[in-house]
Amino acid sequence: MMNGFAWARSIGRWWTALPTCEAAACAYRQVTTRAAWGMPFVAVALSACSPDQPTTPQGEARAAGTPTAAGSQRRVLRNEDEALLELSSRAPGFGGLSFDEEGTVVVYVTDATRSAAIGVAVAEFMRGRTKDEGSGRSDTAPKLRFVKADFDWPTIKSWKERLRAVVFRDAGVSFLDADEGQNRVTVGVVDEAAERRVRLLARSAGAPENLLRFVTEGRATARVTLRQANAPRIGGLQIEPASGGECTLGAVGVYNGQRAIVTNSHCTVGAFANASTTIRQGGAIIGTEVFDPPLFQGIGGCPVGRWCRWSDAAVISLNANIASAYSIAFTSLSPCINSSCASNLTIGGAMPIVDVAFPFVTQGMTLNKTGRTTGWTRGTVTNTCADTPSDLVFYPPAGGSIFPLLLCQIHTTIWSQYGDSGSPVYSRQTTVAGAPGTAVFYGLMWGGPGTNFNVTWVSPVNGLDLDLGYLLYY
Repeated sequence: MMNGFAWARSIGRWWTALPTCEAAACAYRQVTTRAAWGMPFVAVALSACSPDQPTTPQGEARAAGTPTAAGSQRRVLRNEDEALLELSSRAPGFGGLSFDEEGTVVVYVTDATRSAAIGVAVAEFMRGRTKDEGSGRSDTAPKLRFVKADFDWPTIKSWKERLRAVVFRDAGVSFLDADEGQNRVTVGVVDEAAERRVRLLARSAGAPENLLRFVTEGRATARVTLRQANAPRIGGLQIEPASGGECTLGAVGVYNGQRAIVTNSHCTVGAFANASTTIRQGGAIIGTEVFDPPLFQGIGGCPVGRWCRWSDAAVISLNANIASAYSIAFTSLSPCINSSCASNLTIGGAMPIVDVAFPFVTQGMTLNKTGRTTGWTRGTVTNTCADTPSDLVFYPPAGGSIFPLLLCQIHTTIWSQYGDSGSPVYSRQTTVAGAPGTAVFYGLMWGGPGTNFNVTWVSPVNGLDLDLGYLLYY
């Protein structure tokens, strides 16, 4: 079950020069995300950009192999765990945070007498973040509620990294997370027997008895199937890899000065390796795989004996004659929560991407995805930086089949099913006349437990950056 991106670092905006489009049409050329599958596009000025030629933003020059942002600026490659570690350096005693049901920020503190000082740092860190991403960002300070913590954040993060080398020895572990919303290290296990085994492993490593929190969650399975063609190509549409099956187009971007799309690596011939896979949409070849880096070992915290990456993602170079747009499709009705929207795949329009985000994600906030199988669905972030084994793949450098370990993935309650692999995950920042207006791109969804479609795992934008280099998506 592989499907999705999720990113969370807010950056500046680089607008694309679109000389062939009128103002209204150009707005829709800045976002890419999954659209309703197999349904005709609404004429929301998208046709005005055909054939589309997404270009490098004004003033930007790129050398081959060295993707860069406008000028010399680059995205900061931090994940949520690292951002919270920096926050804790300014707020000793900070132990984590999350949104509650009312949108209040729950803040863990080891010493209640330091609540006021910690609150100042947290309020600044959370300024602009809201639980309901559809309401847009706010400049007002959030409401805070303080809870006694057993551990500070540096302790939790340090133990997660130490346990990473231990717990994945057990095949029953589905993920490992420094859980800022629970003030614990959370371990996903497939059953009670696996929990008992992992408890023994953690005890042997010296972990405190009350440090671990266990949840039952199955391991990843690939989610792949089919729908009709649409043009221009935007995020959320069905694509058909030469490897067989169907996946979802994640986003249109600029890669080394050329138009490209990103989708899951497992949707190509030979995951985590560049096989020059051809990609079709509606039967026509639209592009070819150009970059899909190998798994790595011994760096970035990858445990001994494991093969790792930061994302399930690959770059597909688009053919020159293929129309595309920097947008994400949305359906004609509101997104589904805790269920599929497969009964409503009619495209209602497209949301221009105006930003990417990482680590601008908080446990408890809501995010969206658009996918070829289940349409526009919405859910809540449950884990922000969880190390997660992906589905079994045949990987020749390892000498056979392995379970790659994807580091620092986002877990959500977004509904997804087979064929949604590669879907864009995003937040809505504004509304226009009651409909979605703009979007912030968080990453690519790639999978979830085969027995629970209400759990979806996402490779965040900073993970894509680490693996693929810096692409421009708007």
